[in-house]
Amino acid sequence: AYGCWFLIHRRWRESLDLICGVLPAVLVLGLVDKITWGNWFHSVFMHGKINLVDGIGNQWGISPWYTHVFYYFDIVGALSLFAVVVLVLEPRRLWRQLPESVRAAWFVNLFFVAVYCTVAHKEKRFLAPLLFTGIYAAFGTLVKIKPMRSAWIFSFLLIVVHGAINFNTYILQQPWWDRVSAIEKAGLIPGIEKMISPLWPATFYLSREVPSFVITADPVALENAVRGVNRFGVAVDWRDMQPFERLGFKCTGWPTTRPRPPKNDDPVPWAYECVRK
Repeated sequence: AYGCWFLIHRRWRESLDLICGVLPAVLVLGLVDKITWGNWFHSVFMHGKINLVDGIGNQWGISPWYTHVFYYFDIVGALSLFAVVVLVLEPRRLWRQLPESVRAAWFVNLFFVAVYCTVAHKEKRFLAPLLFTGIYAAFGTLVKIKPMRSAWIFSFLLIVVHGAINFNTYILQQPWWDRVSAIEKAGLIPGIEKMISPLWPATFYLSREVPSFVITADPVALENAVRGVNRFGVAVDWRDMQPFERLGFKCTGWPTTRPRPPKNDDPVPWAYECVRK
Protein backbone atom coordinates (compact mmCIF):
# COMPACT_ATOMS: atom_id res chain seq x y z
CA ALA A 1 0.00 0.00 0.00
CA TYR A 2 2.83 2.38 0.86
CA GLY A 3 4.50 1.47 -2.43
CA CYS A 4 1.31 2.37 -4.30
CA TRP A 5 1.33 5.71 -2.50
CA PHE A 6 4.81 6.39 -3.90
CA LEU A 7 3.76 5.32 -7.40
CA ILE A 8 0.69 7.57 -7.38
CA HIS A 9 2.95 10.52 -6.58
CA ARG A 10 5.58 9.40 -9.11
CA ARG A 11 8.23 9.03 -6.46
CA TRP A 12 10.11 6.34 -8.35
CA ARG A 13 13.25 6.36 -6.19
CA GLU A 14 11.31 5.86 -2.94
CA SER A 15 9.25 3.12 -4.57
CA LEU A 16 12.40 1.32 -5.73
CA ASP A 17 13.96 1.64 -2.27
CA LEU A 18 10.84 0.17 -0.68
CA ILE A 19 10.79 -2.75 -3.14
CA CYS A 20 14.47 -3.51 -2.47
CA GLY A 21 13.89 -3.34 1.27
CA VAL A 22 10.81 -5.57 1.28
CA LEU A 23 11.93 -8.06 -1.37
CA PRO A 24 14.27 -10.12 0.88
CA ALA A 25 11.51 -10.67 3.47
CA VAL A 26 9.04 -11.60 0.73
CA LEU A 27 11.47 -14.12 -0.76
CA VAL A 28 12.09 -15.66 2.67
CA LEU A 29 8.33 -16.12 3.16
CA GLY A 30 8.08 -17.69 -0.28
CA LEU A 31 11.01 -19.99 0.51
CA VAL A 32 9.36 -21.14 3.76
CA ASP A 33 6.30 -22.17 1.74
CA LYS A 34 8.53 -23.89 -0.83
CA ILE A 35 10.23 -25.92 1.90
CA THR A 36 7.01 -26.62 3.80
CA TRP A 37 4.46 -27.15 1.03
CA GLY A 38 6.60 -27.69 -2.05
CA ASN A 39 5.35 -24.55 -3.84
CA TRP A 40 6.56 -20.96 -3.75
CA PHE A 41 4.06 -18.64 -1.98
CA HIS A 42 1.66 -21.54 -1.44
CA SER A 43 0.02 -19.85 1.57
CA VAL A 44 -0.68 -16.64 -0.33
CA PHE A 45 -2.28 -18.32 -3.33
CA MET A 46 -4.21 -20.82 -1.23
CA HIS A 47 -5.51 -18.08 1.05
CA GLY A 48 -6.83 -16.18 -1.93
CA LYS A 49 -8.32 -19.29 -3.54
CA ILE A 50 -10.02 -20.44 -0.32
CA ASN A 51 -11.52 -17.06 0.53
CA LEU A 52 -12.22 -15.55 -2.90
CA VAL A 53 -12.83 -18.54 -5.19
CA ASP A 54 -13.88 -21.58 -3.17
CA GLY A 55 -15.85 -19.62 -0.58
CA ILE A 56 -14.57 -21.81 2.24
CA GLY A 57 -14.15 -18.69 4.34
CA ASN A 58 -17.92 -18.40 4.20
CA GLN A 59 -18.26 -21.32 6.61
CA TRP A 60 -18.15 -18.68 9.36
CA GLY A 61 -21.04 -16.81 7.80
CA ILE A 62 -21.03 -14.10 5.18
CA SER A 63 -21.00 -10.50 6.33
CA PRO A 64 -21.56 -7.44 4.12
CA TRP A 65 -18.43 -6.05 2.46
CA TYR A 66 -18.51 -2.93 4.62
CA THR A 67 -18.21 -4.93 7.86
CA HIS A 68 -14.48 -4.26 7.97
CA VAL A 69 -15.17 -0.53 7.75
CA PHE A 70 -17.02 -0.73 11.07
CA TYR A 71 -14.32 -3.03 12.44
CA TYR A 72 -11.68 -0.46 11.54
CA PHE A 73 -13.25 2.30 13.60
CA ASP A 74 -13.95 -0.11 16.43
CA ILE A 75 -10.44 -1.49 16.71
CA VAL A 76 -8.57 1.78 16.09
CA GLY A 77 -10.80 3.86 18.34
CA ALA A 78 -13.79 6.15 18.30
CA LEU A 79 -11.70 9.26 17.66
CA SER A 80 -10.65 7.86 14.29
CA LEU A 81 -14.30 8.17 13.24
CA PHE A 82 -14.31 11.78 14.45
CA ALA A 83 -11.16 12.47 12.39
CA VAL A 84 -12.72 10.99 9.25
CA VAL A 85 -15.91 13.02 9.73
CA VAL A 86 -13.88 16.21 10.03
CA LEU A 87 -11.89 15.30 6.93
CA VAL A 88 -15.10 14.73 4.97
CA LEU A 89 -16.57 18.06 6.12
CA GLU A 90 -13.44 20.07 5.32
CA PRO A 91 -11.50 17.97 2.82
CA ARG A 92 -9.60 20.62 0.87
CA ARG A 93 -8.48 22.85 3.71
CA LEU A 94 -7.64 20.14 6.21
CA TRP A 95 -6.11 17.59 3.82
CA ARG A 96 -3.56 20.11 2.56
CA GLN A 97 -2.53 20.97 6.11
CA LEU A 98 -1.72 17.37 6.99
CA PRO A 99 1.93 16.26 6.87
CA GLU A 100 2.79 13.92 4.01
CA SER A 101 3.30 11.04 6.46
CA VAL A 102 -0.23 11.45 7.86
CA ARG A 103 -1.80 11.49 4.40
CA ALA A 104 0.22 8.40 3.49
CA ALA A 105 -1.02 6.68 6.68
CA TRP A 106 -4.64 7.37 5.71
CA PHE A 107 -3.99 5.89 2.26
CA VAL A 108 -2.36 2.78 3.74
CA ASN A 109 -5.33 2.29 6.09
CA LEU A 110 -7.86 2.73 3.29
CA PHE A 111 -5.93 0.33 1.04
CA PHE A 112 -5.69 -2.30 3.79
CA VAL A 113 -9.40 -2.13 4.69
CA ALA A 114 -10.43 -2.22 1.02
CA VAL A 115 -8.43 -5.41 0.44
CA TYR A 116 -9.99 -7.17 3.43
CA CYS A 117 -13.50 -6.07 2.44
CA THR A 118 -13.17 -8.52 -0.48
CA VAL A 119 -12.64 -11.47 1.87
CA ALA A 120 -15.83 -13.27 2.85
CA HIS A 121 -14.44 -14.37 6.23
CA LYS A 122 -14.89 -11.31 8.44
CA GLU A 123 -13.02 -11.01 11.74
CA LYS A 124 -11.98 -7.88 13.58
CA ARG A 125 -8.53 -9.24 14.41
CA PHE A 126 -7.55 -9.05 10.72
CA LEU A 127 -7.28 -5.27 11.12
CA ALA A 128 -5.00 -5.39 14.16
CA PRO A 129 -1.94 -4.36 12.03
CA LEU A 130 -3.62 -0.96 11.55
CA LEU A 131 -3.57 -0.10 15.26
CA PHE A 132 -0.44 2.04 14.94
CA THR A 133 -1.07 3.63 11.54
CA GLY A 134 -4.75 4.17 12.36
CA ILE A 135 -4.07 5.97 15.63
CA TYR A 136 -1.25 7.95 14.01
CA ALA A 137 -3.49 9.09 11.15
CA ALA A 138 -6.40 9.98 13.46
CA PHE A 139 -4.43 12.05 15.95
CA GLY A 140 -2.25 13.54 13.21
CA THR A 141 -5.49 14.89 11.76
CA LEU A 142 -7.12 15.97 15.01
CA VAL A 143 -4.17 18.15 16.02
CA LYS A 144 -4.91 20.32 12.97
CA ILE A 145 -8.42 21.10 14.21
CA LYS A 146 -8.95 24.37 16.03
CA PRO A 147 -9.68 23.67 19.71
CA MET A 148 -13.42 24.00 20.31
CA ARG A 149 -15.31 23.16 23.45
CA SER A 150 -18.00 21.39 21.43
CA ALA A 151 -15.37 19.20 19.77
CA TRP A 152 -13.92 18.17 23.13
CA ILE A 153 -17.39 17.35 24.48
CA PHE A 154 -18.27 15.35 21.37
CA SER A 155 -14.98 13.44 21.58
CA PHE A 156 -15.54 12.60 25.23
CA LEU A 157 -19.09 11.36 24.59
CA LEU A 158 -17.90 9.34 21.60
CA ILE A 159 -15.26 7.59 23.72
CA VAL A 160 -17.76 6.87 26.51
CA VAL A 161 -20.36 5.41 24.12
CA HIS A 162 -17.78 3.31 22.28
CA GLY A 163 -16.31 2.03 25.53
CA ALA A 164 -19.75 1.16 26.91
CA ILE A 165 -20.67 -0.81 23.79
CA ASN A 166 -17.45 -2.83 23.91
CA PHE A 167 -17.77 -3.39 27.66
CA ASN A 168 -21.26 -4.80 27.15
CA THR A 169 -20.12 -7.00 24.25
CA TYR A 170 -16.86 -8.42 25.54
CA ILE A 171 -17.19 -8.24 29.34
CA LEU A 172 -20.90 -8.81 29.95
CA GLN A 173 -22.10 -10.88 26.96
CA GLN A 174 -18.78 -12.63 26.24
CA PRO A 175 -19.63 -13.97 22.77
CA TRP A 176 -18.25 -17.40 21.86
CA TRP A 177 -17.19 -18.02 25.46
CA ASP A 178 -19.61 -20.95 25.76
CA ARG A 179 -18.39 -22.54 22.56
CA VAL A 180 -14.67 -22.22 23.22
CA SER A 181 -15.17 -23.42 26.80
CA ALA A 182 -17.11 -26.46 25.62
CA ILE A 183 -14.37 -27.39 23.14
CA GLU A 184 -11.70 -27.02 25.82
CA LYS A 185 -13.63 -29.09 28.40
CA ALA A 186 -14.51 -31.85 25.92
CA GLY A 187 -10.82 -32.37 25.15
CA LEU A 188 -9.81 -32.56 28.82
CA ILE A 189 -12.30 -35.23 30.00
CA PRO A 190 -10.20 -37.91 31.77
CA GLY A 191 -9.99 -41.33 30.13
CA ILE A 192 -11.38 -40.45 26.70
CA GLU A 193 -9.85 -41.98 23.60
CA LYS A 194 -10.68 -39.13 21.26
CA MET A 195 -12.62 -35.87 21.06
CA ILE A 196 -14.97 -34.97 18.21
CA SER A 197 -16.77 -31.77 17.32
CA PRO A 198 -19.61 -31.89 14.78
CA LEU A 199 -20.13 -28.80 12.64
CA TRP A 200 -17.40 -26.62 14.15
CA PRO A 201 -14.76 -26.02 11.49
CA ALA A 202 -12.22 -24.18 13.67
CA THR A 203 -9.76 -27.04 14.08
CA PHE A 204 -7.19 -24.75 15.72
CA TYR A 205 -9.45 -24.66 18.82
CA LEU A 206 -9.47 -28.43 19.25
CA SER A 207 -7.72 -30.25 22.07
CA ARG A 208 -4.09 -31.33 21.73
CA GLU A 209 -4.40 -33.66 24.71
CA VAL A 210 -6.14 -36.39 22.70
CA PRO A 211 -6.78 -37.04 18.98
CA SER A 212 -9.43 -34.48 17.98
CA PHE A 213 -11.53 -34.28 14.84
CA VAL A 214 -14.10 -32.07 13.18
CA ILE A 215 -16.87 -34.10 11.54
CA THR A 216 -20.23 -33.46 9.94
CA ALA A 217 -23.41 -34.28 11.83
CA ASP A 218 -24.81 -36.85 9.40
CA PRO A 219 -25.36 -40.42 10.72
CA VAL A 220 -22.66 -41.99 8.54
CA ALA A 221 -19.98 -39.54 9.69
CA LEU A 222 -20.97 -40.00 13.34
CA GLU A 223 -20.87 -43.79 13.04
CA ASN A 224 -17.43 -43.73 11.41
CA ALA A 225 -16.10 -41.34 14.04
CA VAL A 226 -17.06 -43.55 17.01
CA ARG A 227 -16.32 -46.96 15.49
CA GLY A 228 -14.03 -48.94 17.79
CA VAL A 229 -14.16 -46.24 20.50
CA ASN A 230 -15.54 -46.89 23.99
CA ARG A 231 -15.22 -43.43 25.56
CA PHE A 232 -14.94 -40.07 23.86
CA GLY A 233 -15.61 -36.37 24.44
CA VAL A 234 -17.85 -34.32 22.19
CA ALA A 235 -18.54 -30.60 21.91
CA VAL A 236 -21.82 -29.70 20.23
CA ASP A 237 -24.30 -26.87 19.80
CA TRP A 238 -27.29 -29.15 20.36
CA ARG A 239 -28.54 -30.80 23.54
CA ASP A 240 -30.28 -33.82 21.95
CA MET A 241 -27.73 -36.64 22.07
CA GLN A 242 -29.97 -39.29 20.45
CA PRO A 243 -27.67 -39.60 17.38
CA PHE A 244 -24.97 -40.95 19.69
CA GLU A 245 -27.38 -42.94 21.85
CA ARG A 246 -28.62 -44.80 18.77
CA LEU A 247 -25.02 -45.86 18.20
CA GLY A 248 -24.90 -47.45 21.64
CA PHE A 249 -23.51 -44.65 23.81
CA LYS A 250 -24.73 -42.90 26.93
CA CYS A 251 -23.76 -39.24 26.91
CA THR A 252 -23.58 -37.12 30.03
CA GLY A 253 -23.02 -33.37 30.17
CA TRP A 254 -19.56 -32.52 31.43
CA PRO A 255 -19.52 -29.67 33.98
CA THR A 256 -18.60 -26.27 32.57
CA THR A 257 -18.90 -22.80 34.00
CA ARG A 258 -20.83 -20.29 31.98
CA PRO A 259 -20.68 -16.57 32.79
CA ARG A 260 -24.39 -16.08 32.08
CA PRO A 261 -27.52 -18.23 31.96
CA PRO A 262 -28.43 -19.51 28.48
CA LYS A 263 -31.29 -17.99 26.56
CA ASN A 264 -34.27 -20.25 25.96
CA ASP A 265 -34.18 -19.69 22.20
CA ASP A 266 -30.41 -20.02 21.85
CA PRO A 267 -28.72 -23.45 21.55
CA VAL A 268 -26.18 -23.84 24.34
CA PRO A 269 -22.76 -25.23 23.39
CA TRP A 270 -21.92 -28.04 25.73
CA ALA A 271 -19.28 -30.65 26.41
CA TYR A 272 -20.36 -34.29 26.78
CA GLU A 273 -18.71 -37.50 27.89
CA CYS A 274 -20.01 -40.42 25.87
CA VAL A 275 -19.46 -44.00 27.11
CA ARG A 276 -20.42 -47.17 25.28
CA LYS A 277 -23.32 -48.93 27.05
